[in-house]
Amino acid sequence: MPGAPRPNVLVLVLDDIGMDAVSCYPDAAPDARTPTLDSLAARGVRFDRVWSNPACSPTRATVL
Repeated sequence: MPGAPRPNVLVLVLDDIGMDAVSCYPDAAPDARTPTLDSLAARGVRFDRVWSNPACSPTRATVL
């Protein structure tokens, strides 16, 4: 549609990080302090039923 606003999309790909390292997730370590990521999660979409591969190469290849 001409003149329709385009949504902003931000995709974060973090290498070698688990849900225990980001404080907005329930299983976060007590010393996990990630206020910027927590703020983004509060205002956007947070995936809490996911599976991840601990190797970063397949993730990078998939995104590309």
